[in-house]
Amino acid sequence: YNRIGGFNAYVRDMEAVYSTYRQKATGKGPAVEKVLETFRATETARRNTIRDTDCKLAEEDRKIKEEQKKKEDARVAAERAAEKERLARAEAARAAEAQRRAEAERAAEAAKRRAAEEEAKRQAAEAEAARQAQRAAEERERRNRKKNGLWIGGTRIW
Repeated sequence: YNRIGGFNAYVRDMEAVYSTYRQKATGKGPAVEKVLETFRATETARRNTIRDTDCKLAEEDRKIKEEQKKKEDARVAAERAAEKERLARAEAARAAEAQRRAEAERAAEAAKRRAAEEEAKRQAAEAEAARQAQRAAEERERRNRKKNGLWIGGTRIW
């Protein structure tokens, strides 16, 4: 009877003993009930001990189950926190990767802009060089005309 639910088993067993005793003692007179009451009185301490033990075991079992539930809840909470942390780290990594890509795109665009500016400067320099060459050629032509004079209709004009 030293188990959870042992008191109920004890009560059932005692009721079976009382019932069996009454059946076997049928017709033996009033002394039968007196013997039964004496037996019940002697069994009271045992009955109380079994009841108390059953209550204590049930309470200990309840406490153990509560503790197990608390541990399970703590484990689940820790798993959730770990998953949340993992997701936060993954999100931070994605954000860092997106920022790195954006910075790379900005750097590539800046490089394209610088290359376009350099190309524009190069083209402007070439155009300026061509204009200067044209002016120099025109200047040489003007000096040559001045030096050689102007010829109109086979006549030289100074």
